[in-house]
Amino acid sequence: MNKLGHKIKTLRKAAKLTQVDLSCDILNRTSLSKIENGNLYPSLPQLEHISDKLKTSISDLISDDDISLLNSNFTNKNLYLKELYDNKKYFDIIERSSELRLSDFNSCFYLGMSYYKTELKNDAKKYLSRCEILFNRLSEADKYIYVESLCITLNSLRKIEIKSFSDNLNLEYLKKALNYLNLYNHCKCEIYFIINNNISAYYLFNEEYEKGIHFIEDFLKNNIKINSPTMLCSFHLNLSIAYFAMKNYIKAIEYIKKSIFFYEYIGNNLEAGECYLNLFNSYLYNNQPNKCCKLLEFLYKTYDDVRLTNIYKILELTLFYNLNDIEKIVNKSKHINYTSLRYKTKMDYDFILARTNFIIGNSKASLRHYNKCLKYLIENKKHLDLNLAYSDMFSITEDVKYNIEATKYKELYDKENYNHPHPNITSPHYFSYIDK
Repeated sequence: MNKLGHKIKTLRKAAKLTQVDLSCDILNRTSLSKIENGNLYPSLPQLEHISDKLKTSISDLISDDDISLLNSNFTNKNLYLKELYDNKKYFDIIERSSELRLSDFNSCFYLGMSYYKTELKNDAKKYLSRCEILFNRLSEADKYIYVESLCITLNSLRKIEIKSFSDNLNLEYLKKALNYLNLYNHCKCEIYFIINNNISAYYLFNEEYEKGIHFIEDFLKNNIKINSPTMLCSFHLNLSIAYFAMKNYIKAIEYIKKSIFFYEYIGNNLEAGECYLNLFNSYLYNNQPNKCCKLLEFLYKTYDDVRLTNIYKILELTLFYNLNDIEKIVNKSKHINYTSLRYKTKMDYDFILARTNFIIGNSKASLRHYNKCLKYLIENKKHLDLNLAYSDMFSITEDVKYNIEATKYKELYDKENYNHPHPNITSPHYFSYIDK
């Protein structure tokens, strides 16, 4: 008996698996019996399947003697490439490119993905673009084995070629990959969840929120047993964003809480901490300032990462601003280190301080802060904030161009059916507190 067959049999029994348990479309029980008895060597796809089921690497399964005896269906070079790739030795693969048979799907896949992983995108595109043609030349049995690799290829090509996430080409690549995965019934693998999540994100980028919600909720209903908490984080985050955009704040709150739960479950406290920004905005826009206040108390007690606490300080200013508590803004802003803030929070800070200084009659400081954040407000379609900014600037300067801009942005805000991904600092309920 060869060492490979003996090792497979030993590991199978140790794992308490029967030969039927180890069988699949490309490895029937008869073939497995011959392999274990030393009368047959497995092909590369069969060996990959066996190593996956036995939860061991291919290199641990085979001995030097086995390598020299493997039949013609087994490609030593492909085995070697897989080991290099799995160990992230991308440059080692690239250095061997002249030795590779580029009419072989695996060789093209590993070489193209190695270029992709090392940010050499032109070279990556050259080889990855061949993979679909080579895949379609494979036998049906091999297509079943390698369809996930093909879809990883398509997903990588998509990232190389699209200029914006909202491009139609983005959706074309994603749907092509999804069709391949459905065709070969690979609906439980990581790339399947990634593709579906990216399709939902595409709808959000294009402000097709109803379509995005229907797509995600239908997907979750049909994939109840998703074994990827990371993907569940993203799906629920996208649902929360979509519902917030549609001004359904109750649903937005429900789904962002689920996203936070899954981020905390996988130990990604930074992402969980970032998600609380969405929860805060949902409470604020739903006119629940007391919940905003309690949430901030909880966040200050829970997190000490400056990347998060800096965000929370600006959320606190946002709450005081929307409650028209000018005195607290002035006092709290003195304890914020502006240079330590990231760009977005700097811009939010500048808008709040611009409005605050206008209200207390400090016109020069107000204009200085507005000049820092106007470009950001325009780029992120913060139309209500822009209306107030230009109204303030008109009051300060009496320059009619600012009044024209204020009117323009008020009209744009009134026509909006959705909240934008980066919502106005000024909530829909702001003016009810101003009038008190």
